[in-house]
Amino acid sequence: MGEFARIYKADLTDRQLAAVWEMVRNAGRDRDVMFGMPPMDGDAFAHWLRCEDVPAWLILFRSEPCGLFFLTDREGKTAHCHFVSLPFGQAFIIGTPTGKLPAVRGFGLYTLGAALWERTKSGGFILDTIIGIIPSCNEKALKLAERTGVRFHAVVPGLKWCFDTGENVPGVITTASRVEIPEWAATL
Repeated sequence: MGEFARIYKADLTDRQLAAVWEMVRNAGRDRDVMFGMPPMDGDAFAHWLRCEDVPAWLILFRSEPCGLFFLTDREGKTAHCHFVSLPFGQAFIIGTPTGKLPAVRGFGLYTLGAALWERTKSGGFILDTIIGIIPSCNEKALKLAERTGVRFHAVVPGLKWCFDTGENVPGVITTASRVEIPEWAATL
């Protein structure tokens, strides 16, 4: 098994989900991931995450929580992805089949790889494409997306609603598929 693991939301209690969200809030990253929604506490986040159409996972690095990954707006084999990392592994380097990389980059690759390379019981892939729409002002997310190798397609003016300012900001459209994300990413 690799450095990362994931726990599906159904295997976590509301209290555990709320505690992770409080870690995200304390790290100052809650508004980055919930850019278009009103601020929420851990209980409200856990309740929202329980929605049937929001598959979500707690991501662990070396058995410790390092972030969340969830999907929305699924249509067939395409879904929008959202992830947020907790401060972790800045100095950690992990090994891959192609060399070494920073653990934070591994987090991005692992989350995308686990989703894209997951199969149905009959052997088909659950998802073929993951779409990201990143606010152009979220430099950390854009940097991580670039480092994971996703495709950048366009900057669309006014694409993302910012709840905090009440204005739309430009959004960067990205996609990831099994072409960009190698199978070994799901095993990091």
